[in-house]
Amino acid sequence: MAVESIFHVLYPMHMLGFLSILFAATLALNQVAVADEVDVKIGVCLALTGSLAEYGEAVRNGIELARLQHPEYFKNVEFIYEDDAYDPKKAVLNFRKFTTIDKINFMFAWGAEPSLTLAPIAEREKFAIITQSPLVSISRNRSDILRFQYNDDKHGLVLTEYLKNQGIKRIGMIMSEGSFFQLLSNGIEKHLKDDQSYTVITSVLPSETDFRSILIRKDLKNYDITGVYLFPGQLRIFYRQMHELGLNFRTFGTTTFESTSILQDVLPLIEGVPYTHSATSDEFLKEYVRYYGNNMHAGYAAGCYDFAMLAGKLATSGKITAAMNGLGIIDAFKQVKPFSGASGNIKLIQSKEDGTYFDFDIAVKKFVAGKIVTEFKM
Repeated sequence: MAVESIFHVLYPMHMLGFLSILFAATLALNQVAVADEVDVKIGVCLALTGSLAEYGEAVRNGIELARLQHPEYFKNVEFIYEDDAYDPKKAVLNFRKFTTIDKINFMFAWGAEPSLTLAPIAEREKFAIITQSPLVSISRNRSDILRFQYNDDKHGLVLTEYLKNQGIKRIGMIMSEGSFFQLLSNGIEKHLKDDQSYTVITSVLPSETDFRSILIRKDLKNYDITGVYLFPGQLRIFYRQMHELGLNFRTFGTTTFESTSILQDVLPLIEGVPYTHSATSDEFLKEYVRYYGNNMHAGYAAGCYDFAMLAGKLATSGKITAAMNGLGIIDAFKQVKPFSGASGNIKLIQSKEDGTYFDFDIAVKKFVAGKIVTEFKM
């Protein structure tokens, strides 16, 4: 019996039309599956080893949390992570790998030093880079660079307003030497209110581990509050020694307070101490702790969560495609309207002085029973 006859015996005529439709539908689904393969590749350059590894971990956690909670926005999007150990030279090597081997469409870079090195390369090669860094010099006069963070002096703006509301006028500062702390210090000085004064009491090396001679200085009594802008390991020692000496003067801090992996055993000593960081919604904090079991650098993670969500939505809607060049990708981000995210109110700002960047809220937070609570934000 001919094959055609066997086919007709096995499948009556009224079934043939259905099978034809089923075959056509299966073919169409296969075509869609091919079209749904990864379309947009994003290279993520961050510190996953070295002294700043905990920051890189938080950055990756923020991006991955967005993917876990909203897979519908990431069907065609792939994030490729490469460690730079916060070394600009390694960041450049990552850039070469991303662009020549991985064939990424654009890059997300964390941190000031790597981004400062990458920015002129990206501009020269017309390749889009989004960076989470507060340094305005990175995006100034550059069309292929967009910062996904506030300006470096916004911490000072929010802090001085908060302290004014608390009736605090005389502000002192103990700080470790480092470009980030210096920028924050400059921001405080820039945004002082008319009746406020600010004095850097002392600067110490990042390697300093004995703060007793500073803690017993008599001039500390001249200030209503003293900033403690130190690296995480130093903070741990500072508050331990302050406790051992029986001292209890008012202090405030900044982003390093969210290094909870290092500060875990001294959290009771920094209970209620205000510090500035990127805002984080209560819902995001709850979910972040639920997934990762800690609130380590939640401020940075929230910003990266918002970046990932925005990139995923732009790619899913076709506003960012693999065929776009650097300017096209940056232009797609420039079309985004103000929105509310994990890091509060977010809006795009374009200025000649500061370049293009997404500005979002800075908050004054504190720890209450080990949990992060927002006191004030702008």
